[in-house]
This record gives sequence, C-alpha cells and structure tokens, in this order.
Amino acid sequence: MKKILTLLLAAAALTLPAQNADERIGTLINESQWFALQQTLAQTPRKDVSPMLYELATSLTFHHFNQPDSAIAHTRLLLQNYQDELGTTNALNMAVLLSSDMARAGQYAQAADLMESLSRQVQAQGADSASVSQMRQTADQYRTYASLGSVCRPLHPRADYRLPLDTLDLLHSLAHKSGQHLLTLQGSLNRTSTKLVFDTGAGINIISSSDAARCGLRPLDTTISMAGFGIQQGQMAIADTLRMGDMTWINVPFFIVDMSTGNDRADSIGSLLPPVIGLPVMQTMQEIQFDFARRELLIPGRLTPMPQTGPNLLLNDNNNLNLLTRDGWGNPVVMHLDTGGYLTGFNQKWYNQNEKRVRAEGVPDSIRSAGVGGIIRERTYRLPSMALNMGSAQAGNGPILPPQRTRGHGPRPQQRQTHARPQQHAAHH
Repeated sequence: MKKILTLLLAAAALTLPAQNADERIGTLINESQWFALQQTLAQTPRKDVSPMLYELATSLTFHHFNQPDSAIAHTRLLLQNYQDELGTTNALNMAVLLSSDMARAGQYAQAADLMESLSRQVQAQGADSASVSQMRQTADQYRTYASLGSVCRPLHPRADYRLPLDTLDLLHSLAHKSGQHLLTLQGSLNRTSTKLVFDTGAGINIISSSDAARCGLRPLDTTISMAGFGIQQGQMAIADTLRMGDMTWINVPFFIVDMSTGNDRADSIGSLLPPVIGLPVMQTMQEIQFDFARRELLIPGRLTPMPQTGPNLLLNDNNNLNLLTRDGWGNPVVMHLDTGGYLTGFNQKWYNQNEKRVRAEGVPDSIRSAGVGGIIRERTYRLPSMALNMGSAQAGNGPILPPQRTRGHGPRPQQRQTHARPQQHAAHH
C-alpha cells in the first residue's frame, strides 16, 4: 500500500504530548511499521493522539492484524468524520482498504459495489488503465464470491484436528536442489484424491489446468492478473468440496495457472506442482501448529491465548503473512512466512544495513528461481550460519543471500531458494 498520510501538524492546535504522539504515530504509518504501530497504540493514552490520527492508526492496525470487522467500523468512522482532513487521495486509499476488509469479513456484494464505485472515481481522475483494470478485476472477483453464497465454508465442527504432514522432493531433485522440498498433505478435490501443497506464501489457491480437469473443478469467467517475476492471467475455478483428513470445505476457489516462464525445462518441472492450498483455506482454520517432530499439522479447537508481548504475525496488503523475528545478530527483521519456499533469505534492505558484515563473513554465490511468468537470476552471499529468533524459539543455521537480479520476469515462484531478496517482507504469527 502506498504511504497513507504525510503529517503536517499545526503546532498551535496541539498540546505538546499530543504533538509528540502524533508525530511518532504518523512516522510509523508512513514507514509501514505495523508491528511498532500496534504496540505504540496499545501504550499511548488516547487523549494524547489527535482524533483523526487515532481513527486512522486504529483502522490500519485492525486491517493489518486481520480483524476485518473492527477495521470496517473504524474506517467507516474515519471516512464519515474526517474525510476533509484526510484529503482525497488518502480517503480513496482507505476506501480501498475498506472494500478489502469487507471481503475478508465475507461481505462480498458490498465489497464489489464499493470497489466498482472506486474504479469509476479513479478513472474519472485520470488514473492509469492498469490500476483501473486491477480494481475492476478485484470487483469481479468479489462479485463472483457473492454469487456463490459462501466461499471456503467449513462443514466440519470446531475441534482438534491432526493432519499427516509429508514432503515433496521431486521438483527440487529434477532442478538439482538436493535436500529441499515442499510441505504437502494428502486430500481430495471433488472426491478425487490428490496431493496438496500447503503454502503459507500463497495468497490464493492455485491449480494447473490438467489437475483442474482431473479433479472436476468448475471453471468460471473470472480472471485475475498474477504478478511476481512478470504478469500472467489466472482463471477462477471452483472445487465443490475440499477434504483434508476429517476437515471438509465447500465452494473453494482456485486459480488455474500453468507455468509459463519462456524456459522449457523450468516449465516442465513447474507442471509437476500439485494443487496449492493457500491462505483462503488456512484463514478458516484460525490457528495452525506445525509439529515437525511428529510430522503433522495440528488445528486446535480452542485457540491459544495471545501472548502478553502482542502479535508477531500480520496479513499484509498482498495477502501474505509477515513474521516479526530477530536475526542472529540481534536485528529486528520482518520476514515473509512462506512454507512454499525452500530457502531462508534476507532482502536487499537487510543487506544494505549489514553489508560490511555480510561481505566479511559471507561467500559469494548465485541462484536462479523460476515461477509463474518468468525466471530470475540473483547474485547472493551465502552465510555459513544464521539463527532466527521467533517468539521464544530459535531456528537457524541456514544460508543467507542478498541478491541482485540480473535478468528474468514473472510472478512469485512456487519453487524458491533461500537467500536475501529485494522484496521487503518478513513473517509474523
């Protein structure tokens, strides 16, 4: 999301405590520091924050920490009472987030109406055709969901569920990436047995055209543009039922995407990717525990209480999970939590902040990644070891790479290496 607000405070209108709190909160919003914003709001008395900025910060916090009902309420108050203070551009951005939160809350018809209205407004204001087209595609997607009556609706009762966890090594062995794999579950689509990739890095469910036909998915006219290394269109198709263990969902949307990178070998390997279960299904689970010792997923019937330190995981505007961690050198790092990736890495921003140490301790290397829409090659540094601290746990000893892309194109890959990337993401829980 673009920066929402540039603060221009009238000092005469504010007391000193409010001025300090407003400046601090405004800076966190402009820098998209959502974890710090959440903590600052929790620790700052409401009277010390100007009313408009309080509503803005509160609605953004509820949005990013996946509390859509609360986000809707505060964004509506913000737009009703402070639209002049926000300005046209900021009000439009917040209205887009309001539509997104309506969709997250299952209010698809209202979300579609709002997004269609906003697309007409931005077109009248002279917005570029790509932005208008993306908004209309989003509105069409919401409208399709509304026509289905329910999307990713669970039929199973709330209870403890344990799902056997397996790995898929075939794609990586063909690409000569030994010791790397995808996490998979056994399940069925429309009662057709199939292996399923469990990918926390997938903002949508993905399936190949061959698997969609094999499993009897219903193709629809709705399409979306998938962006990553490049742009490729995905066609929506509906699985009437999805089953994993004793858990069952109905009306599960997938997007049909066949690997198209321009490289025959990469495309042939990518065609072997099983259907991908992403966040639309995972969000209905509410909580997921990975038990690698027992090789299973646990979906608890009773949610774990939030720790006193607050959340360390958020849902960003690209529908990706961001995890708040600390690297082995003690630096706070927000990382993209992606079980569909097979390497751990840091991005260009982290590399810039730690360049001297990386150059001193790292070994120059390079990687090539393929995905929907393209291939990229990146120059990297491989660190001999690096721990990551997540909550009270520590994991690590993985290689790190701060890459520089030298060629390629296409959307986010389903096969990934572990290194530092130019994208700025990190994970939370």
